[in-house]
Amino acid sequence: NYDQELAHEQKGMLLLKGPNRMLGYLKDEKGTREVLHKGWYVTGNIASIDEEGFIHIAGRQSPFAKLGEEILRCPPPAKLNKARPRIR
Repeated sequence: NYDQELAHEQKGMLLLKGPNRMLGYLKDEKGTREVLHKGWYVTGNIASIDEEGFIHIAGRQSPFAKLGEEILRCPPPAKLNKARPRIR
């Protein structure tokens, strides 16, 4: 349920909204309907927001992401943090 606002530190689906978010997938109405919810972009990232407003990515709904026509396997956030120590 994307309409429920979660408490700080509680994990849930990360949705984004703003003037710079994508409007949809080119020639893919079904794909667009799957990632837009009431004007919000459903990122596929599981995240929490701390008391200061910082977003913490905990994982992904699916370990795969589509880039153009390619399907990519996304590394888990813990692996990314080890590869990039400045990411917190």
